[in-house]
Order: sequence, then C-alpha cells, then structure tokens
Amino acid sequence: MFDAGYFKTALPAQVQAAGDGPAVEVHLTQGHVHRVRAVLETTPGYVVVEVYRHRIDGSRTGQQWGGPARDDPSASDLQQVSLSYESIAAIVITPAEDLTAARIGFGRK
Repeated sequence: MFDAGYFKTALPAQVQAAGDGPAVEVHLTQGHVHRVRAVLETTPGYVVVEVYRHRIDGSRTGQQWGGPARDDPSASDLQQVSLSYESIAAIVITPAEDLTAARIGFGRK
C-alpha cells in the first residue's frame, strides 16, 4: 500500500531517475487514471495531487510531471485531487520519449 513516505521520498527519486519530463499516472482501484503534475500535500490518510484534466480529444501532449505551474496562464487544465492511499492501485512512471533514438518499422526516420 502507498503512504505519505512514498510520495515524499520514493516517488521524487523514481521521477528523477526517469529523466527529464516523464509522465506520472496514478491508477485507482476503480479504474480511473490521473496524469499527475505535482504532489501538493501528504497526510497520514491521503495525498493531494495536482492533475491534468482529461482532454476531449484524448491527447496527453505536454502533460508531464513538473509541467507549467498553476499560476501560468497556459495551465488552465489543472485540478487538485485528494486521494486516499487505499484507493491507489498503481503508479506508472513513463520516461519522456527520446525523439533522437532510432526507431523500427513505420516510425523509423
């Protein structure tokens, strides 16, 4: 089970190890997924995270960890969400795509 210690120490270390601009998703036990920008507060029973709103077109472009701050005019797609630790099923950290890396198949340059 996740706890305040994970969000204070382990998650920041894992995000840093993933490199610049990774995507961080919190998957909940009921199936909902939040794309997280930052952790705002941790308590013994819940965590408050700043998340990106779901876009109608399904695009997730520019929704990475540490994106524009709430006071940035382009950050109108941010929300605060309080999550109980018991409701969190998994946290997925995806490193940013390396656009300079060689690709295979149709994505090859």
